[in-house]
This record gives sequence, structure tokens and C-alpha cells, in this order.
Amino acid sequence: MLKNTEPAGYVVKPFTDAGLYATLEIALFNHTQKNKHLFPELTLEKINSVLTNKLSDREFDVTRLIYDGKTNNQIAETLFVSINTIKAHIKNIYLKLDADSRSTVLARLRELLETKV
Repeated sequence: MLKNTEPAGYVVKPFTDAGLYATLEIALFNHTQKNKHLFPELTLEKINSVLTNKLSDREFDVTRLIYDGKTNNQIAETLFVSINTIKAHIKNIYLKLDADSRSTVLARLRELLETKV
């Protein structure tokens, strides 16, 4: 019996830590791109309508790029800022969303998007 699989990435042996990390990053990005239509559109108004401590416009820009599956380096390049600036924004986003990781941010955003205002 044949199964149709659609791998998001491939691990080529022998592999290095850096190569494995890059492959996982690509796979996560591919998975996000393929399935992003399943999730509601992320808007600053919707998120801030349910947050006590509101996201700034720039924090929302970073949040949106995290939601889109971008890495810190990709976010820094997209927004033309330093990686340290991105890390500071992410720290603030974590505090405002009561999150401690990117996965928690994504889960929290989906939760907030489903909240009826």
C-alpha cells in the first residue's frame, strides 16, 4: 500500500548540528507556509482587544513574523534592525503574552484569535 507523504524537509547523513538545525528550521517554515490558511488572520486590533498590556506596532510586526515562521535573523533582516533589537522585542512579547517560548507564543496567539470580543 502506497502512502502519499509530503515531507517538509530532508536530513542528509552524515549531518552536523548546524545542518540539522537548518533542516528543522526549513521544515518548520515549509509546514507553516503550507498550513497557514488553517489559522485566522493575525491583526493588531484583534490581539490588543484582549490583552491588558498592549503590543506596540513594532512588537506586532515581530509577532506577525514569528507567526509566519520566521527566525530571529530573518525578522531582523526583514525589519532592517539588529538581532539584539529583535531579541528585546521578543522578550517584551513573551511578557505581554505570558509566554516563555515561540511555541507558547503561537499557542497563545491562536487562543487570543479565537476569543470573542
